[in-house]
Amino acid sequence: MKVSFIGGFYGSGKTTLISEMSKKLKEDGKTVLFIDNEKGNSNVDPLFVRELGFDGDELTGGCICFYLDRLKEIMRNIEDKSKKDVLFVEPVSYFLPSKLYFDLRNEFGDEIDLSPITILLDGRELKDVLDNDREFPLIDARQVKDAEIVVINKLDLLSEDELKDIKEMVYELNPNVEIHSVSAKNGNNLDELLEILLKETHQGSDFKSPAMFQEYLKSVSGINERGEEFKFQSKTPLNQPKTQELVQDIFQNLKNDITNTGGKIHHIKAYINDGDSYIKASMPRATNEVDITGKVNKIQKGHLVLNVIAEEVPDDLIYGTMLKTIAKIKNKHKIKIEN
Repeated sequence: MKVSFIGGFYGSGKTTLISEMSKKLKEDGKTVLFIDNEKGNSNVDPLFVRELGFDGDELTGGCICFYLDRLKEIMRNIEDKSKKDVLFVEPVSYFLPSKLYFDLRNEFGDEIDLSPITILLDGRELKDVLDNDREFPLIDARQVKDAEIVVINKLDLLSEDELKDIKEMVYELNPNVEIHSVSAKNGNNLDELLEILLKETHQGSDFKSPAMFQEYLKSVSGINERGEEFKFQSKTPLNQPKTQELVQDIFQNLKNDITNTGGKIHHIKAYINDGDSYIKASMPRATNEVDITGKVNKIQKGHLVLNVIAEEVPDDLIYGTMLKTIAKIKNKHKIKIEN
């Protein structure tokens, strides 16, 4: 079984990339499994992947590098139940690749066929870094330095010159890295990337600095995640535009309230499902735009799952902000929402 970890910071498009590559593998008759690694519970991404018809599992509580025994148990259960061709793992967004791959080799040895260390970057955010002369985001930079393959996503939103400048910026951090550019949402260049991930093998990680790892952990210690599930019921059925308006209101209220407390939003995600149809919504740190996947016709009651990832905001404050937002939204949209 080929095992491919697709890393990258919040909002870079990891789940979309994995789901689109999984569709291509399924068309070729291959079986795929997805493991989502998050810090919090009630996560959007596994629900979305299962909606697409792929087997999925979750590993929650923090970075997968601290839970390799649980990963091994999941993988062995997979092999016991059915043969899988490819396992995609989406590690927690602030993971340190060299540490994780070093530990994987020590734990599994030659039991697993690892793809190269692959880091996905948000091309739209890196364009903003260049346009506003900002520093390369710290966590992204550390992951790029460890990467064997860097994938620049959202190619469809970049000009040729912008892509060239972004590649130069990446090479300054890691001159030996292999760079690919894709649009996960539109499918551009996915066949080439998938072929590389399936054929090439991780060449080994040089991790010799526990002190650096501890310093890195300190740099991400202020990031908190909160996931909550709610039940909702509307007096009148919601069509696609009304559902999107509802999600956008939720996201904007959450972002405004958390920003006003001195926090910084990294990612907000939502998943709405009534058993027959669904939408997944995402708003990454680089933009106020809400990206919508899926479609609903007339949805009147179902489940709403919210994920909020923010920095310098305690977990309980994120939860309180969620409840405050829900209280405002349900009155405005005349919807009953409870958790």
